Amino acid sequence: MPTYGNFSDKLLMGMKTNEMHDPQLFLALRSLPRGQVAGGPIAAARLLGEALIRYEYIWKNDLGVSLLVDTQVKPLQELFVGNSELANIMTRQKLWAYLERYPNSLWLNLLHSLSLKRRSHNLSQILNFSGHAQVTIIQSFIASLSYALVKAQHKSYKLLHSEHSKGGWSRECAMMYPEKKNSRLARRMRELEAEVASGCDILIFPSRGAYELFYEWHKDLIEIPHEKVRIVYTGVDDLMEKYNLHLIDNDNTRKFIINVSHHVPEKRVDKFVQAINEFFKKGTAVKSHFAAVNYGSFSPITASLRLCPEVQFKGLLKHEELIKEISKCWVLIHVPEVAVFDLVILEAMSLGKPIIATKVGGNVEALGDAYPLYADSPNEIADILLELTKNAELYQEVSKRNRERYLELFTLEAFVRRQIEVWKELHND
Repeated sequence: MPTYGNFSDKLLMGMKTNEMHDPQLFLALRSLPRGQVAGGPIAAARLLGEALIRYEYIWKNDLGVSLLVDTQVKPLQELFVGNSELANIMTRQKLWAYLERYPNSLWLNLLHSLSLKRRSHNLSQILNFSGHAQVTIIQSFIASLSYALVKAQHKSYKLLHSEHSKGGWSRECAMMYPEKKNSRLARRMRELEAEVASGCDILIFPSRGAYELFYEWHKDLIEIPHEKVRIVYTGVDDLMEKYNLHLIDNDNTRKFIINVSHHVPEKRVDKFVQAINEFFKKGTAVKSHFAAVNYGSFSPITASLRLCPEVQFKGLLKHEELIKEISKCWVLIHVPEVAVFDLVILEAMSLGKPIIATKVGGNVEALGDAYPLYADSPNEIADILLELTKNAELYQEVSKRNRERYLELFTLEAFVRRQIEVWKELHND
């Protein structure tokens, strides 16, 4: 039997005496996030935790929510404890470096298999023990943990897997290291993700685009039943209210065109750079009034991007600092090749900023099919920038539209309510 900490002891004692809410919901993670989290499944879990704490009044009388971190039960607030950001970054860097050097490592595959088997056994123990209090729902954000939960014996719960990677971890690995796409580890990870999709009760995606990306990557391994899939659009803070900002900035000082993208091929930062070049060539008079900035982590392609002197590359910023930069910008350009459901789009919408975006995946779901500022080529992007410099009415109209669409669909409260609908549906099934 696993050892439980003080909170776990109290929780499970409460369960045994029927003092806990019914049903119980666990948000499952392999480890707690430490420090800033830029995106992906851990960021999604933290965002959901933050929203649940803020809007507790919506669910506290009908639901008990806790964390299941590895095999320990913890209070929801522990999602926000800890400051070892650098250690986590170093761990990830070492893992990717090791996978790149040894993609077929028998040792790594064996360790991974043993870890899953042990975790599955331990989870089976704790969940069956607490199952007497009708712990009915677990939402897992990590594929390997979801796999352990699927494989646990004598399941006393229903399992949701929340997929926030770009088509799955295996696909992200293949995009970063295309030469390792067919390695034994990559193939096994793809199979594991397919088994999770097959074995869980519900699959949650942040957008239809995210689901389609996952489906295309795994369709030779699994046919995902339509009734198993739920689209739960993410929400974000009302940043205009949080930072006491104004909808339209009519300041005549220098205007900033920004792009928030890491330097990876799918983000197409090169298209942003080329578009800025085109913009300054076509509108020679605008050069002194505008500046272009990219915020994102550097990579081997950064050197080629820096050949354009018109764009400043400022690297990563802390989230609060980045939001302040977005709030001061004139236009956000977001033109990735593949878009799942990028939070920067929602954040810019909440700030009432015009967004020039590619008409792909999650971008369309966030901005709407009839959005007027879709563009793909650098020339199209430059033309829209020029039009916005001349057409103040269009600028204000798009700014107002984005803000209103955010308030209608993408607040944190709306996000919580969508999640609760899925949990209640599964509990009542």
